[in-house]
Amino acid sequence: KYEKKEWGDGLIEKEYRYIKRHDPYTNIKTQNYASMMVVTGFEDTAVYYFQPMKWVAKMREINPFNQSNPLVFFTTFEGGHSGNSGTLAKEKMYVRNQSFILGELGINQ
Repeated sequence: KYEKKEWGDGLIEKEYRYIKRHDPYTNIKTQNYASMMVVTGFEDTAVYYFQPMKWVAKMREINPFNQSNPLVFFTTFEGGHSGNSGTLAKEKMYVRNQSFILGELGINQ
């Protein structure tokens, strides 16, 4: 009910068209995207792991892998929608994210 107030009702044609304009899956285009690291949580009940997986698969299909702008997909089994829980899991997530960013900046040591 809350989401219909915020985004609109997909059963109403005008509101459906509005929602579709903001849908990341149906709006993928053939273009040179920036490097991306997409992270999902296997235990996430708000955005199920297969939704970003499906998006990444379509991105790779429409925009074949480009070594200079990689699209990295990572599934964590240690947390849900808010990320990993526990100190060690959060540290692993931080290191993974920083490694990706530093690699994209060309800092490899």
